Amino acid sequence: MEYYIRLTCDDNDDSSVVVLETDPFMLTFNNSCAAGKYLGDEGCVDCPAGSYSGYAAFDCINCGSGLYSPTTGSSSCSTCPTGKYLSDAGNLASLHDSADDCTACESGKYADELGSSSCTSCSAGQNANGTGAESCGYCIPGRYQPATGQDDCIECNGGSYSGFGFTSCSDCAAGNYSTEGSSTCSRCEAGTYSGSGASSCSACEAGKYGDEKSQSSCTECQGG
Repeated sequence: MEYYIRLTCDDNDDSSVVVLETDPFMLTFNNSCAAGKYLGDEGCVDCPAGSYSGYAAFDCINCGSGLYSPTTGSSSCSTCPTGKYLSDAGNLASLHDSADDCTACESGKYADELGSSSCTSCSAGQNANGTGAESCGYCIPGRYQPATGQDDCIECNGGSYSGFGFTSCSDCAAGNYSTEGSSTCSRCEAGTYSGSGASSCSACEAGKYGDEKSQSSCTECQGG
């Protein structure tokens, strides 16, 4: 902002008015406050917790999202650790004045970076069991997860199987079977058979036989 000085004088002799005006000028302040302080009415003042300042500041700045400052007179803010977040963007210093303001990610979510403003949902085929996760784990073989943001994986039903990080289970092929939570399917023994998606094999009926493994049906005996 520019300022100027105007002087108005009355000349009593001829009743005229003389106006004198200076050129515009700027007001400057001698501010040498250290970082972490600001210039107040009575000198340099510590910034309150939850805020910070640089050198020769006239105001303090609230810590932003993912940041906090637990002490007064801070020249910078600390970052929330991985597995936690702080969403407020600096609206209130009181929301950034303690490490406890950083909130642990809920189950099914993670934060893998320092100073996170939010947590990310685990992808399908993954899970995060418990709060404060820094990463998500993949579903182990025999389990699956079709949805995002989940804290656990689901066991495959009998007659199906899954591998590492699967989003669904696959049916066993005909002539094979599996029990619950299987990572592979097993072959039916000779003399037994199965259709696709079977949780067990069935013995060949009377008058039929199966002389090989992994058969989807049995063969009629020939009369003779």
